[in-house]
Amino acid sequence: MPNRPPNPCGHRAEVEALARGELEGAGREQTEHHLARCAGCRSHYRQLTGRRYPRIRNYTILSELGRGGFGVVYKAIHHSKERFEAIKVLFGKTAQREAYFENEVRLAARLRHPNIATLFDAHLKSPPLYYAMEFVQGQQLHRYLRHNEVSLEQRIDLLRTVALAMGYAHRQGVIHRDLKPQNILIDAQGQPRIVDFGIAKRLVVERDAETPDVDADRTTEGALGTFGYMAPEQMGGQDVDWRADIYALGALLFHLVTGHSARFATHLEHLTAALRERQVARAADLAAIIACCVHPDAARRYADCESLVADLDRYVAGRPIQARHASPPGYRVARIVGLTARNHPWSVQAAAITAMVVLLSAIFWLNGAHWYPARTPTQRTTLIGILPSTVAAIRSGDLQADRPGLTAENRKSWRLLYGRLMEKLGPARPAVVVWDFYFPDCYPEFDERFVAGLRAAEVPVIVGAQGADQNGDPALCPAIRDAVHAWGLLSAAAPAQTEGAVHIPLAVQRGHAPAMPALSLAALAAFRRPDCDVAIDVTPTALRLRHRKRELAAGELRWHEDPHPVPIFKTEVAAPWQPHAMPGDRFHFSRFALPTLAPWAREPRTLEDVLAADTNQLRQWFEGRAVLVGLMLPMFDQCRLENGELVFGSQVQAMVLDDLLNEAALERFGRPQIVLVVLLSCVAAGLAVNLVPLGGRARMRSIGPPPAAAALLVLTTAYFVTREPLAPWALTVTVLACSLVGGATATLLVRLWHQRQLHLTPEPAWSADEGTASTTVLASPLGETPASTR
Repeated sequence: MPNRPPNPCGHRAEVEALARGELEGAGREQTEHHLARCAGCRSHYRQLTGRRYPRIRNYTILSELGRGGFGVVYKAIHHSKERFEAIKVLFGKTAQREAYFENEVRLAARLRHPNIATLFDAHLKSPPLYYAMEFVQGQQLHRYLRHNEVSLEQRIDLLRTVALAMGYAHRQGVIHRDLKPQNILIDAQGQPRIVDFGIAKRLVVERDAETPDVDADRTTEGALGTFGYMAPEQMGGQDVDWRADIYALGALLFHLVTGHSARFATHLEHLTAALRERQVARAADLAAIIACCVHPDAARRYADCESLVADLDRYVAGRPIQARHASPPGYRVARIVGLTARNHPWSVQAAAITAMVVLLSAIFWLNGAHWYPARTPTQRTTLIGILPSTVAAIRSGDLQADRPGLTAENRKSWRLLYGRLMEKLGPARPAVVVWDFYFPDCYPEFDERFVAGLRAAEVPVIVGAQGADQNGDPALCPAIRDAVHAWGLLSAAAPAQTEGAVHIPLAVQRGHAPAMPALSLAALAAFRRPDCDVAIDVTPTALRLRHRKRELAAGELRWHEDPHPVPIFKTEVAAPWQPHAMPGDRFHFSRFALPTLAPWAREPRTLEDVLAADTNQLRQWFEGRAVLVGLMLPMFDQCRLENGELVFGSQVQAMVLDDLLNEAALERFGRPQIVLVVLLSCVAAGLAVNLVPLGGRARMRSIGPPPAAAALLVLTTAYFVTREPLAPWALTVTVLACSLVGGATATLLVRLWHQRQLHLTPEPAWSADEGTASTTVLASPLGETPASTR
């Protein structure tokens, strides 16, 4: 039985439990701190553990911490200082081991650095040989990474701190030669502390007869270090300098950032694949830094630890690194972009929102951003058709009464019928009569009767003109032009069929001359103001019809004060091959819904029926309406609607005129209105997104694609949805929704990108694998097998 300790205290049971190894955690820590203060309990503890640990004067050994290359490391209490220290005791005494042990003490004594464990004392005269160092309460680096969530930025910072400490050691003339995770402890504050200088080497060999020199005969050393962390020259037993430690730092960096064994650090393909697997930002840069560290040629490694640290700082900051001497042309551009996203996120957000505003505004504008206005169901137009039945009636003589010269073959002679038609329409009191014809040539033998009918009708009459000269004068027979109310162009451009609608040119601008109306627009003006001439002002979104009175009363204004806007869908410049157009002519189109013909346009009144009807019947058909007269003969002026229906141009003109009279032309947002709505919506959404915290580090691979897909979806939706006319509320909702989502996704993408630049990998972090080497190969005398220990 051991002797009872002097002055026993109340912690005897805990001390005995600690000696038996039964205490863990907080209980063990409290008892060890009690031993540091209580001499009686220390004495009792030494009696209980006397056969387990060596006896060292003025120390009480508490536990074994590990076994190094030359001895056992213990945790001990210094009696007089009442503090914990780490004591390394040499085992297996040989001349070579003593030399390495003394060399370690001598070199460690030179170093005073916060990240290198401090040497307190050494005993090298008589057994047991030992030295005492600062006790670091912490974990070995590889265990620390395995049990803690450590981001890539923190891992690089750990390596950076180790490199700076090694740079200090190199300036003091010390090379470690065995840097690896097992020789780096992470203290309670998360700071690395370098330990175990067992095979350290002096940069400058100092010959001293009293102190053995393990470098005196390098031929006996062979490979010294740990596989995977040894530089090629170190592996070959050659003379090494500080660049061997730089190699080890590179291997350590590889292990830190990939978790893989350091023996793969020199395999470039494995290195790059591992970095990409870990979603490391700017993987090529980090791979270049590691490759520079572990280059087989020591002269091509970093010149010193400070150069390595500088490149790590550049990498973390997103700046170009020095390790990439021959970088591709886009490398620096990419770095500038990355730096801008990192350092000026608000500017990049503004640029992204501006780009989204431009794209959405362009899509809405080019697609028209148009809607159907509320349509009045009233039919305001009637179509009179000259059909094959009309030609048959002329040929049979049914329509030739007192009309000498009228023949079916001579269409110019049909003007005799047109005059009679106008005489019949006059008493029916239509609002306007529109002739979907052009009369470029005069035929006095037929025109006299036609002009007489025009004058007798006493209603506004509009005729078509196939073209106009450079001054805007129409190609019309002067006698007919003088007799009609106005004229409108027929040959401005052919109607275009898209998405169940028809695009019709309503006006043509030629140089600086006033815009010339198309037939339907001239008819609209005459319908609204039969006592006026029309002038057309062109704006980006509408044609404004201004009405000039033909006769003025005393004190009356010449111009009506209510210009009538007609929406413009698009403006196009005439193609060089387009007939009856001059270079630079600008066609202003409107768009009208025309999925199919209305029944009244599909089955028009025939010319022969109108001539045979009495006045009462004519009034039922035409009173107060626009009457359009058109030629509807097979193979003449025909086109197909989108549904495949074959129609005549006069039927299309009649439908368009009816829509104009009912103000049913498709309306659209103006360009300034579109830009303003989109801009305000995108900015509001961007500000809202900036108020929402992202929560943790951005996982760019998992979080980034959804906003990118949302942005693409917004642009796609804006394009396809607004191609079709919508109800006003639906179009407004579409523009607002696309703008809000577009602004939000653009802002979120920039925020994620900014955070990705700040944080080099997404969370969670990874753990180191178990394959990292930890065995140090020790020097052996010539002819002996090299020893290796943990």
